Amino acid sequence: MEFAIQTRGSWDVIQDTARWAEERGLSAIALPDHYLERGNDPQRPAYDHLIHLAALAPEARSFQGAHDQLGDFDPHPIFLSSAGPGLAARKDADYRRLLGLYAERTNTSPTRIEAVYETRGYPHGPGDKAAEMLAALSEAGCQRFYMQMFLGDTQDLDVVLDAYRG
Repeated sequence: MEFAIQTRGSWDVIQDTARWAEERGLSAIALPDHYLERGNDPQRPAYDHLIHLAALAPEARSFQGAHDQLGDFDPHPIFLSSAGPGLAARKDADYRRLLGLYAERTNTSPTRIEAVYETRGYPHGPGDKAAEMLAALSEAGCQRFYMQMFLGDTQDLDVVLDAYRG
């Protein structure tokens, strides 16, 4: 299975994440349209992601750029690509730390986050759990998994990618 990343944030965060992804051989970077600046009118399209992708093109030559809308991904394996929030680590302490960061950022309890991930089938967890969940998706035909990473720290990205690769 190929690994890819979906991220959001300032130009510096997106550029750093793209460089990180290219250095590690990821196949694509995606930027969502539903988290970016729209001003005060949520009906107005957000074009930031298209500008960011165009600006990345000369720098990131080894992988694809994509823009995603809410309905583009489904964690069901009949889709060739799947996505889920990047929350995995080989060490339990790292997993708990990342889970705490997500809980703080989303104002949600860690228990709730884990329940949602389990219900939706997002590959997550400490140890080999996430890699085993990804292997099941791969066996069912999924060819690319987009890690949705919004923390902006490339050291944490390495922790998650290592767990996913198994």
